[in-house]
Parts: sequence; C-alpha cells; structure tokens
Amino acid sequence: IGGGIYGLVTAYHLLESGSDVLIIERGQVGMEASRANAGSIGVQNKPLKMLPATVRAAYRWEKLSEELDFDVGYERRGGFRIAHGPEDAAMLRDRIPHQQAAGVPLEYVNGKTLRQVAPYLGEQVVAATYCHLDGLADPFKTVYAYSKAVVRLGGRILDHSPVKRIIDEGSHIRLETPSESITTVKVINTAGAWAASISAMMGVSLPITWVVNMVSVTEPGPLIIPHIITHIRGNLTLKQLNGRILIGGAWRGDGNPYTGRKQVNLFNFRGNIAWASRAVPAIQRFRILRSWVGFQGQSPDRLFMMGELPPYDKRWYIMSGGSAGFSLAPIIGDMMAQWILSGSVPEGAELFDVRRYCPDYFNDFTEKN
Repeated sequence: IGGGIYGLVTAYHLLESGSDVLIIERGQVGMEASRANAGSIGVQNKPLKMLPATVRAAYRWEKLSEELDFDVGYERRGGFRIAHGPEDAAMLRDRIPHQQAAGVPLEYVNGKTLRQVAPYLGEQVVAATYCHLDGLADPFKTVYAYSKAVVRLGGRILDHSPVKRIIDEGSHIRLETPSESITTVKVINTAGAWAASISAMMGVSLPITWVVNMVSVTEPGPLIIPHIITHIRGNLTLKQLNGRILIGGAWRGDGNPYTGRKQVNLFNFRGNIAWASRAVPAIQRFRILRSWVGFQGQSPDRLFMMGELPPYDKRWYIMSGGSAGFSLAPIIGDMMAQWILSGSVPEGAELFDVRRYCPDYFNDFTEKN
C-alpha cells in the first residue's frame, strides 16, 4: 500500500524473487516525498546511527542505472558540508571522528585551501568537511525507472485507488478501495504520510506524523556548483543538474495529507533562498523556475520504521517514517524485501525495527536485540 520510492523498491526486489506483487497507490505513483526532494545522495549529512547504511547506499547508487536499465541521473560529485562562523566550524570538527568511525571518508577544509577548492562559496562560509562519496540523482527519473522495472518483472500498479478498509480474514487479508476488493496473504504498508491511518485500520496505533517537503529549481544556466552542498545545521542542500540548481534543506511547505491540500510556504521559501544565496552568492543570477511540495511520513526519531507489525507477524509489514528516504531507498527497500522473504531481520535493519514503537512487544524486542 503506497507507490512511493519505498513501495517501488520493495516491490521490485520481491518481484525479482518470483513473488506476485500489486502496488495500490492513492494518487499517482511517486508524486509525494519521492519527487518532492532535491535529489541529494548525501552521506556526511545523515544522523550518526544511519551512516553505515548510508555509505552502503552510496555505492549501490553507482550501479543503479545499469541494474534498472535506465539512467537515473546519478553522479558522484563529492560534497562539502559547510559552516558559517566558528560555532558551526566547531560542530563540524567535533563530528568528524564519529563519522570516520562509521566508515565515512572526510577531510576538514578551511582558510585558503577552501577558497582554492571551492571558490564559488560565499565569504561567510568559514569551513567545510569534504566527502568524495556525496552525489546526486534525478528523483523523477529514479521513480520512473523503478516503476518501469516493477511492470517489466510482472508487477501491477493500481493507482488513484485509496485503501478505505482492511479486513483480516484469517487465512488472508482483504483490502477495499472505491473500485476494487483485493485479497492477499501479505500486506506491506509503505503509505508514507498516510501510514498511521493505514495501520489504524488494522487496529495498530503508530506515532507516524508528516511533514511537507519543499523544493525549488532554477532555470538552466552555466555550471557554477560542481559539488553537492549541505549545511551543518541541516537547513540547506544545493546541487546543479543539467544546468539547473536544485534548492532544498528541510524548509517546509504547508498542507494536510487528509485533505490533500498542500502549498509552498512563502516565508520558508524566502528563508531557503536566502541561505542558499549566502552559501553560493552566484546563484542570485539565476531565476527560480518553480517550487513544489510533497507529503512525507516521519517517525519521532526520524529513523525508518520497518519490519513485522505485531500482532500480525509474517503477514503485515510496514516500511515508513525515515528521513533521508530517497538516499537510502535502494538498500532499505532491499532490506524490507529480504525481511519478508526470509522471515528474519536482515543485518543492518535492527536499528529500524518497528517494534520499538509497539509497547506491548517492547520487552520481547529488547531481549532479542
């Protein structure tokens, strides 16, 4: 349930194993968080706990176009995580040993060296860490590539079909949409911002909320940003693809997934552009072409919420709620498929086990982990 990047990747890997898979999507495939992101495949800007998985994902992206037989627009550019002022610079330095211990290759750069390697950065940028694994991909091409791969492998996609009712009938589960009644033996909830309401239909309450992602893109122009730019405060992402500059960084739009209303927040839009202009002043020569928004599900700790959903073990699963979902999707979706097929927690997925949010099963979960 849910045809965003999580649902598409999980379905793709299940289909590779010979499973029979149907994706049910309330709207159009990939039109929310999966496309309302700036396409960053950043490594060094992720939470410490997620860094080992992030490094693995960075190498997976390198082979993705070949694997899917479609160019997803991936480029490993290398990236700078920048700092404005001494306090930001101290935060950068303090995190380097922890990031390196998690397998992230980093260099600390400041002063004349920074001006030489990244002369396009503004004067207020006093320091940065450089990671050669940072890259980018095209969210639109990636969603298209996975959806085509799903269909090529025999998967089916039922779009514009919100799930209205779920009935547990023992040997199988019945899902009802406005136009279809579907029976299945396993359900994977990849509904993003709607994941909590889908789980509630099965009588399980989960603390998944939502945010409204907001991204802007400029008209094409000369290449001025050869790297990926992120900020130590987590409020900026910048990269240039096909001449166009993509601007993001957790500045939120407005909206409510249950009414379907969503729109750009003008105040936050201005803030995002102001921070981007401070980081790379030359972008002020470019005109904004458009800005757009999309709903993203989010867990309280911003880590993925995945795995078997008690008390429906081996039949009902969830994959939702993580930040950096686009960057990690190729390996997180693979993990979810492995979990379903093997019946056990894949290596590296323990951190994301949904049972941490199911109090009735918490003691059992902690004993096993």
